[in-house]
Amino acid sequence: MTISTYAELQTAVATWLAGSGDTEITGNVADLITLAEQRIFYGAEAPYESPPLRHRWLEASGDLTISAQSVALPSGFLGVRRLYLDTDPKVELDFLPPIDFWFRYTGSATGRPAAFTIEGDNILFGRAPDATYTGKLLYYKKLDALSTTPSNTLLTNAPGVYLYAALLEASALGADDPGKAQYWHALFRSAIGGLMRSDRLDRYSGAPLQIRGDTSSPPQFKQLSRAN
Repeated sequence: MTISTYAELQTAVATWLAGSGDTEITGNVADLITLAEQRIFYGAEAPYESPPLRHRWLEASGDLTISAQSVALPSGFLGVRRLYLDTDPKVELDFLPPIDFWFRYTGSATGRPAAFTIEGDNILFGRAPDATYTGKLLYYKKLDALSTTPSNTLLTNAPGVYLYAALLEASALGADDPGKAQYWHALFRSAIGGLMRSDRLDRYSGAPLQIRGDTSSPPQFKQLSRAN
């Protein structure tokens, strides 16, 4: 069975649930896929804990026009990979938790931003900018819901991630044999774990990380994740 489109995924979920002719199940497959997407991109806690998927297929980049202390996060934002000012030389912005950010930047002084934090759906900069700056943002972005697009890179290359997540949600909600939930949970965890492991290997080619002392280049950036 090919699983490369939203329609094919819906058919596969119903078939694996042995309910392709059961209108009660097939009528809820779209909901199961929606719940699966929530699990994939935001993770889940007990009883069926799983980490959020973070992979280069979810990366997006964009420019931020920083002319005020608060700038709206881009649509679909999941977490920051790196953020720097496009100045000469380029300036990496330090991430601070909100409590530390406001402890340091409660005054009215303005200048070139040196740090940022995230509150609500906004990035806050400290100091408040004294001019207009361009921020270069690399971030993890949630893929568009499959209900609004026929397919995406994740479904094309790793359909098991969607399939196992949807089947897990079905079992957890009782649409399938609840005893199968642990089985689907293990398969889902294995699928996303394999993806994230391969992503790490591709980024670093198996070589040990090294500290670079070349200050003429932008520094290596730490991964910063948004709390969900």
